[in-house]
Amino acid sequence: CDHRDRYINLHQFVYSLNPSVCSNTSVFLMLVIHSATGNARKRELIRKTYGSEAKYKGRTLAHVFMLGTTNDDRVQNSIINESKLYGDIVQGNFPDIYTSLPRKHIMSMDWYLRHCNSSYILKLDDDVFINPYRVVDFLTGGHLDQGTMYCTTITGGKPKRHSTSKSYVSYEEYPFNIYPSFCLGYAYITTPGVWHLMHEVSKNSKSLRMDDVFVSTALAMKAGVQKVDFGKIIFDCRYHMKDLNKETLQKKAIVMDRVYFCGHHPFTYWGLIKED
Repeated sequence: CDHRDRYINLHQFVYSLNPSVCSNTSVFLMLVIHSATGNARKRELIRKTYGSEAKYKGRTLAHVFMLGTTNDDRVQNSIINESKLYGDIVQGNFPDIYTSLPRKHIMSMDWYLRHCNSSYILKLDDDVFINPYRVVDFLTGGHLDQGTMYCTTITGGKPKRHSTSKSYVSYEEYPFNIYPSFCLGYAYITTPGVWHLMHEVSKNSKSLRMDDVFVSTALAMKAGVQKVDFGKIIFDCRYHMKDLNKETLQKKAIVMDRVYFCGHHPFTYWGLIKED
């Protein structure tokens, strides 16, 4: 029998909602935001803040939200209305649950490669705050390697072995005690070329439950993609919560909030850091 996954390996994605955000413009930076079906509020917050920025220094920015399916008709109807209103929702054909994150990641690549083109891609989760001006400055400021993922790299990370953990990984799935260096999935910047290579090698790759580990180790290694740490453009809420202010958010490109220390606070500064 065929052990290949319909989505990870065979890419049998069907898009019930498929916006035309990329149809006729040359987009410089495409924000591909993983969102859950019930997270309408988070999407609204992004649209009102950095998602509202369509141009900076003559460069076009665009965004889409990546969703799976829901069994809740009320939620689905509100997603359809949201999609009609904003035209920024991509909905695939598998259940939107935590264990589907690897599928959603491959779906993002698949949808992007079929329907989009941009110089750069910024993959985000829907609770992450970014300063779009500093992201563009980072991308235009120096020579960025085309075959690279820029991310927060984790070295010496260990699989969660408690079966009650939502991130549980069995020894059967991953027999080693330490992961290779990987990118945290909350945010990374890369190029269409990298996604094209990863999308290709995913056809012959066994999925891992942790989508960020799967993409940035298994797929990246097979595809020959380098990982480079973001370095100083990150604001880390865990250690610097007290420095969360207008001045800091004007300087940093991406807010990292792994344990939700800052919550939605960074979003409240948008009015102060928004540039004309």
